[in-house]
Amino acid sequence: MSSSEVVIQTIHQQLTELAKKYQLRRQDQLACPGLSVSEAYILGELSRLGPCMMTTLAENLNVSKAAVNKAVKSLQERQYVRREQEKDDRRVTWISLSAKGEKHYKKLQEQFSQHLAEELDDLGARALEELGKGLEHLNGAVDSWRRKLGE
Repeated sequence: MSSSEVVIQTIHQQLTELAKKYQLRRQDQLACPGLSVSEAYILGELSRLGPCMMTTLAENLNVSKAAVNKAVKSLQERQYVRREQEKDDRRVTWISLSAKGEKHYKKLQEQFSQHLAEELDDLGARALEELGKGLEHLNGAVDSWRRKLGE
């Protein structure tokens, strides 16, 4: 096995471990207590995009509309999101963050960002910048691979 193959294999293993730690946790280990991973992602997308349709959330999160609907219903019951149907076409439903949801998500993001900054502080600014660029590149490579699979 070549050295680049070993590095690629190591990257894959580390990403797998990171995904498991980030997404596949027991309820008592959640970074966003009281929220499922799907719910946290939905709040994040709404924070990033602003109000959007259910189909947009499903496409952006790469999950079914039924999964988004279930998570949105739970978030709506806790008053983290609002669901509004268009007056002209009641089939179109817009989802937006409520003030409570926006405040809760912002608090979670601040806590996570502060913790991550503390943990990665020893890397230095240049290494952090390179890590960010590397992750962006890797994200683009995965998008490209997924597009090829869809062809």
